[in-house]
Amino acid sequence: EGMSEIEAGGLMIALSAPMAVVPFLAGLLARRIPAAVLSAVGLVIAALGLGWLAAVPVGAGAATLALPMLVIGIGTGLPWGLMDDLSVSVVPRERAGMATGIFSTMRVAGEAVAIAAAGALVVALGQSGLHRAAGGEAGVADAVNALAGGDMGRAEALLPGLGRAALAQAYGAAFQAMLAVLVVATLAAALVAYILLRRRERVLKPAEACEAR
Repeated sequence: EGMSEIEAGGLMIALSAPMAVVPFLAGLLARRIPAAVLSAVGLVIAALGLGWLAAVPVGAGAATLALPMLVIGIGTGLPWGLMDDLSVSVVPRERAGMATGIFSTMRVAGEAVAIAAAGALVVALGQSGLHRAAGGEAGVADAVNALAGGDMGRAEALLPGLGRAALAQAYGAAFQAMLAVLVVATLAAALVAYILLRRRERVLKPAEACEAR
């Protein structure tokens, strides 16, 4: 998109800002709405935001990109505000620290794996698209890696036969295809979270009733 580092970092605020508010609201809503519903709804909202972002054309501008990113952040924030409590609610109190540690480790590791997988998918799709656009010209792999790192100048130098617009379009198409994969994965996660959390609620409610008696 031709943004500077400061502009790109500012745009990312749209994705992260909801995390300062939405998890707190999710905790309040959890008093009235089951965690299974909140988590599933949040993931569905995130999937809608990902689909919206995939539909944004290259060169649309920061404001157009910020709106779907804001939706993704809001959707992600709903289950985020419940995860810590859910992780310790299924173990005895004396093992709460252990559960928190394991959960935090798995969350960070999962994020790292997911980011690496998404990046690898974009590079693979970008190579396929640029091979077609460049007619098999050498340097496609290095050019895609340069694009993935935001170095448009190096990509242009490696593929002088293609202009900046063609490179941006090829990378944009790869990024949109990756987002489509993420939409499907997020919707699948919403379904799994709903089923597993509903099952947990059905197990816990009889036990809580017995304790109350």
